Amino acid sequence: MLADPFELHEPASIAEAVALAKRYCGDVRFLAGGTDVLPGLFRGLHTVRHLIYLGRIPELHVFDPIRGVFGAQTSMASLERDPVVRQRFVAVSLAAHAAAGPALRTSATLGGNLLVDTRCTFYDQSRFWREANEGCLKADGTECRVVSQGSRCYAVYSGDMAPPLLALGATVDIEGLEGRDSKPLEDLYSPGGDGRLSHALPEGALLVAVRLRDPNLWSSYSKLRARGAPDFPEGSIAIGIHETDGRLDHFRIAVGGIDTRPLVMNEITRPWLGKPMSDEVVEATVESVGRRLHPVANTALLTDYRKHVVTRFLRTDLARYLALRSKELTSSTPAGRVG
Repeated sequence: MLADPFELHEPASIAEAVALAKRYCGDVRFLAGGTDVLPGLFRGLHTVRHLIYLGRIPELHVFDPIRGVFGAQTSMASLERDPVVRQRFVAVSLAAHAAAGPALRTSATLGGNLLVDTRCTFYDQSRFWREANEGCLKADGTECRVVSQGSRCYAVYSGDMAPPLLALGATVDIEGLEGRDSKPLEDLYSPGGDGRLSHALPEGALLVAVRLRDPNLWSSYSKLRARGAPDFPEGSIAIGIHETDGRLDHFRIAVGGIDTRPLVMNEITRPWLGKPMSDEVVEATVESVGRRLHPVANTALLTDYRKHVVTRFLRTDLARYLALRSKELTSSTPAGRVG
């Protein structure tokens, strides 16, 4: 299918890109690696007349794993292969490796993955197919086709990079019409949980960089997918842990591929801060996370199976942390899997 006609803009600075977004407000999209936006254009999921290509902006290509600063145009392949990232931010490297295939990881970007469109078995079809079925809340329709009489869209957040970065406590730099701002990564996602919105960035705002300030965290990332080949997550979970003098001072869990946005389980992990990690903490955490997960039947795998596997991943990774802690555990000890 051919995309509708559009004009391509190639700014050389962030200021120029934001100015273009303001000029064409409501009829524009940013283009990074193109691995998500371009297929969406060809399938009629996005209909805009202006694309702003970000590849010529030097600041967006900053890659400094020693300081933990990664520009939005950082390729997934760089995050996967860089030896410093693999040592200091294990879950980030694991997630980048689990995303797509080698060729796509060369083009796909960190910013694009964080802002990837939500997905659903009804929505992710050709324009002809959607029109024949009268559309849905996310595309050209008035009701959800997955949840009967659903009043909101249940399309699933399908990025790989958000869970590990959330688990590690990342912040993001945003450039908007009112200037530069820094905020926690979780603020990037819509708190209302409507799958029509893949993120909560103000219109015309640009994701500039991601910052990770603590390289000493133990971390893991585990992903369930429908095929052995590269695929979108049917469920994923990331963990970030640090103890000082035997007591937790960082304990974060983030889940992807289950809800309309990545879920951060701070209300579950926060009560354990200041206490030692133990079998009791593991079991209580797994039980609480399991109660929090409510997958919707709009992906390839059964909802109960997705929930079961994600909680199993959590139990296994926490148990691995306990087992390795007595062996002078460092953040370079990898954990996680792709199933």
